[in-house]
Amino acid sequence: MNGWTNKIVVLGESETGKTTFVNALCKNFSTQLESTVGAQISILWHDYRAGLSEQRSEMMEVWDIGGSSAHRPASTVFLDGACGIVLVHDLTNRKSESNLGQWLAIVNGDRRTTNVHTLTTLMADIERTRLPIIIVGTRLDQAPHRGNTQSLPFSGAPRLNLDCRKEIPAGSSQAMTISRFLDAVIERGKGPIDPRRRKIIQ
Repeated sequence: MNGWTNKIVVLGESETGKTTFVNALCKNFSTQLESTVGAQISILWHDYRAGLSEQRSEMMEVWDIGGSSAHRPASTVFLDGACGIVLVHDLTNRKSESNLGQWLAIVNGDRRTTNVHTLTTLMADIERTRLPIIIVGTRLDQAPHRGNTQSLPFSGAPRLNLDCRKEIPAGSSQAMTISRFLDAVIERGKGPIDPRRRKIIQ
């Protein structure tokens, strides 16, 4: 090991379905879910470059970060060493989508005082974040009219709208989008070191 890990942080407001998404991603379905306090770490094995000669199995750490506004400033301690970001919002709550910019501001070390965030500022934050990002909308079963993600490009950040209570079918467009994101996380982990990316304490 080189002291780095394939670490993904899952960010978003409280009660948006982050833990449900992580469980679906890691195929760890649970009927008993509680709000995350601090961070919970799950392990995911991913076939990097699946189907190609360089295919290999890689271990990913998925950090589910609690979304409580009261603990948000302290959440920066969990961002160290991150190689990728999953932004989660609730499709039935538009405010949770526009508030994603507050999380990227924390990632980027931006201590802006305003609470006004729009989808335009979110796009700007995504463009200046030097990590792979995927945006996941949860509770699609409650907002089926928002199922078409093709009309929602976001500055190169892929978007998925899911019913996270169900398994993500292998070979589906959703699974392929996630696989490409995980490949990008692994490639980011072995690429040039960004000055803002800090080494995980061993």
